[in-house]
Amino acid sequence: MKNAAAYLDPMESTCCTGNTLDWYMVSGGLAIAAETNVVKDTQIYAHYPVQLKIGGQLSNDLGERIRRPSAFTGMTTKEVNNCYIPE
Repeated sequence: MKNAAAYLDPMESTCCTGNTLDWYMVSGGLAIAAETNVVKDTQIYAHYPVQLKIGGQLSNDLGERIRRPSAFTGMTTKEVNNCYIPE
């Protein structure tokens, strides 16, 4: 099942000039329970941080876990520099 992307913006200004500079594109399945929040109680004057809160079953749209990579078994740079390579 394909989910169309959804556009989310905070519906209020995120900049001291009154403009909305921040927006998000999220999967349609995640947008159902998503909400934005402008944090105006900060030390930053020109631009307010925006939070995106995502609810629902995240595992359905965010994919699956990948396995941790195995330990490096090759040669380190120091070992390579100490090797004799015939020309």
